[in-house]
Amino acid sequence: MTMGLILVLCLVGAEAPKQPSPVLELSPPGKDVLLGQILEKAASGDLHAAVEEVKLLDSADETPTTRGDIDALVDLAQLSDDLLTLYKGNGKYIAVLGEKKSVGKVVEFDPKKLLLRTSSGRKIELSRSAFDLAQVVKLIRKRKIKLGNPVLLGTAMLLAGENLKASMKVAGAKSRVIKDRAKRWEKLRDEASLRAQLVQLASCSKNVPSDPTDALADLDSVFSGSKGHPDVEANRNALIALGGRLLSVQFDRTGQFSRSYKGKGKALPDGRVEFSYDFSSPDQLDDFVDESFPISALAQHQGEFKKVRAAQDGKKKSGSRSSINDGVLLLGEGASLFHRATLMGDVDLEIVASLDLKKNAGKAREFVMILCDDGAGSMGSCDLRGGIWVENVAAEKRQIESSLRPLKLKKEYGLRFERRNNTFAVLIDEVEVVRKPDEGVSKGRTGFVVLGGLTVSVSKLVLRGRFDTEAVLEVRNAWVEQNSSRWR
Repeated sequence: MTMGLILVLCLVGAEAPKQPSPVLELSPPGKDVLLGQILEKAASGDLHAAVEEVKLLDSADETPTTRGDIDALVDLAQLSDDLLTLYKGNGKYIAVLGEKKSVGKVVEFDPKKLLLRTSSGRKIELSRSAFDLAQVVKLIRKRKIKLGNPVLLGTAMLLAGENLKASMKVAGAKSRVIKDRAKRWEKLRDEASLRAQLVQLASCSKNVPSDPTDALADLDSVFSGSKGHPDVEANRNALIALGGRLLSVQFDRTGQFSRSYKGKGKALPDGRVEFSYDFSSPDQLDDFVDESFPISALAQHQGEFKKVRAAQDGKKKSGSRSSINDGVLLLGEGASLFHRATLMGDVDLEIVASLDLKKNAGKAREFVMILCDDGAGSMGSCDLRGGIWVENVAAEKRQIESSLRPLKLKKEYGLRFERRNNTFAVLIDEVEVVRKPDEGVSKGRTGFVVLGGLTVSVSKLVLRGRFDTEAVLEVRNAWVEQNSSRWR
């Protein structure tokens, strides 16, 4: 006996609450930051621009070590020029790996550009940075050029990202210079990287990006790798506050609210969201709560329900009356199952269901679908063995007479209980059998109640619609709080 259940809910697009922009106050970049930025530029291949920026350094901050680093960059820029001069003079072809590989003879070059002529006579103008240190090292090896200063080649290899051990080896007796330089330059480049991240985050605090993934990665890097740094500690609270804003955007952008449910979700053209359940995995039941009988509209059956529940509790002290087995959701006698989401506006509940009856079943044989139960006496319910009720505390309970026919046992039905345009309606096998006013019922949870010995088998469940705004905000705030804890 196969049975499917489709449940539809409503999602409200709750925007993240507006918060004051956190202000990051960064100290002026010091000597280490400037040197690190220069090294980063040199490593990217823009040697001549790096050398030009050396002129911005205050000579009063210069030390013998700093002077040695600066001289090394100047020598590397000259080495790059010498190699291009060599190729320009001998007329041999050179391969330059920029955005794409370009092969030609060197026509001319300067600190900003490099001009090649291909075998067909066509001229190609490249950025000078396209001829980077990795290619400088490669040509030196290819042409077996012997440098008078072996430390220079080791330095070029270091900035080109080659293995430290190999860089030290070519320096020979002066390998210690390379080792010390590697350690020192790594710290300087880390300073430059941190500064770049903080500057970028300061920009994000003024204009939060629509996709904050990179900004969040920068924030993680800042907190994980720069503990105790003055700029980080001075701005810790502002950075955490910025992280909260970025996470709020990320929550909405990545659909975290939908992803907090086990059902398969998708956006609908009308702005609602659909969640479907095939019950192929037991954890899909996590989206539902199996609880005590909560529906005041069915108070006339409360006594019968308590008898059933008490009898079961007497045999089994714990355990749910709802379970998943072989891709089917089983609603047992006395089950009261509600989806976790609070829904508002138009709500649809579609089911394909088959019912069965246990031996010695009670008199109140009912399978009830419920929409918009606000927990305070306002809801709509459809008893699929008799009629449809709408309950509202202010309007008092109303039973609506209808042509809703009792369902036969062990027969599969396509059922739909919906709230649309301030009315409740029931459809059986796609044929509308009743539609009545909703009596002011507006929002709440959706669920099922099984009474009187009935059991229900469900093979599919789908929820469409809008979530309650307050529910979205509550989940978002909890998610942001949980994910921002790593920075505290």
